[in-house]
Amino acid sequence: MEVALGVVTFFLGLFVVVRANFILVTIDGSSMEPHLRNGQKVLVSRIHRRWIQRGTCVLLDTSKLSARVRRATGGVRMVKRVAAIPGENVPEHLVEQIASQLCPVVPMEQFFLLGDNRNRSYDSRDMGYVPRASIVGVIVHTLMSDI
Repeated sequence: MEVALGVVTFFLGLFVVVRANFILVTIDGSSMEPHLRNGQKVLVSRIHRRWIQRGTCVLLDTSKLSARVRRATGGVRMVKRVAAIPGENVPEHLVEQIASQLCPVVPMEQFFLLGDNRNRSYDSRDMGYVPRASIVGVIVHTLMSDI
């Protein structure tokens, strides 16, 4: 009886730790195609958000951004790719697009995020730099798609 209780306690604790640190998200939309497709599932780690690097795909909570962005996005969570980290220059081919609204160097604790499908993405070109606090986590695994 004690062993069974110990096993149940162990698995309950493991479940709590996993739920606190990982989120299963379904991609909604085409802004990350061809890398991530509509309906595909990804595993997001809340732990890894401390170590965000250029090229990393992140889950962003737009409800924590400006009222303008919340209106444009509906305050949903979105997946985007990090194009520049704090202290880096915005990719040169995009500087002209953002020159009127943003400094070309990413400020501390903020990121420049882009969708892989540039023609169908609402991203830093539209919403500006994204604060670290708005990033929920980092995609650590993509699951097979049904499509």
